[in-house]
This record gives sequence, structure tokens and C-alpha cells, in this order.
Amino acid sequence: MRTALSTTPVSRPWLYRHYPASSHLLRGDRIIDEAQAAGGDARMICELFGLSIQAATRYIVTGNFPAV
Repeated sequence: MRTALSTTPVSRPWLYRHYPASSHLLRGDRIIDEAQAAGGDARMICELFGLSIQAATRYIVTGNFPAV
């Protein structure tokens, strides 16, 4: 509702007030969500996030997907 009334970007204080997690935690959650959507495809996670195969495999194992 706040951004619908304005064309300006959301301010940093507003973002921290509504999303108190750090950017690293948000990125980790996003990678795990994408791993779930991809069905545990490590190659796709590597391409989307610029990760190595080992790093993508750690996210897939965390999400309880079969390792590739």
C-alpha cells in the first residue's frame, strides 16, 4: 500500500523495519526456495546464483533434496 501511493523507491529504514533479517539470510532463503522449485537441480542453482557445485549441493542437502 505504501509504494502504491508513490513512485519513489522504498527507503532503507522502511526495509529494515519490515524485514529485520540480514541480506545474507534473505539470499540463503531465496536459494533454498529456488532449489525446492527446481526439484533439487544443482546445475540450475549454480547458474541462477553463481555458485559452485559444492555450494549448490550444500543448499540442496539443507533443503532435503537428493544430491546430484
